Amino acid sequence: GVLVCIEAQPRVFETLKLNMNSYSNCHILNCIVSNNLSIPNGVNLLEFFNKNPGGNCTYKINKNTNSMFKVETTTLDTIQEMLNIIPNVVKINVNSDNYAVVQGMARVLKSYKPKLYISKNKDFEKIESLLYGIGYQSKFIGNNTTFFES
Repeated sequence: GVLVCIEAQPRVFETLKLNMNSYSNCHILNCIVSNNLSIPNGVNLLEFFNKNPGGNCTYKINKNTNSMFKVETTTLDTIQEMLNIIPNVVKINVNSDNYAVVQGMARVLKSYKPKLYISKNKDFEKIESLLYGIGYQSKFIGNNTTFFES
């Protein structure tokens, strides 16, 4: 199998690369995954809060401070096509918008029906509705995570 790891925060991305570099079947990408519907030129600014270097990043557009950095924004559909892989399982746990990530994998969901592990957040009902509409069923598995399969 192939493992694709995606991390937006550059410092965490570098640590991820160090930890995963011995695995030949691993693709490590420094980007934001979203639906790409409202991101100009596929690049976004991400604000990093120093209190927690492993997380707590938020999208910010047209702001320029020392705590901000540019990160490419793409979709899981685009990543799947670029790497020419067929996903069996996808785990989604982003701080701000899991729904946009799911929207950005519409083709993958319809074509390959991967199993999904999704952390609950503010838009979880919209995610459930979208997935139920294309034949997925869900099961809460604990630790704020729900498992979906078609």
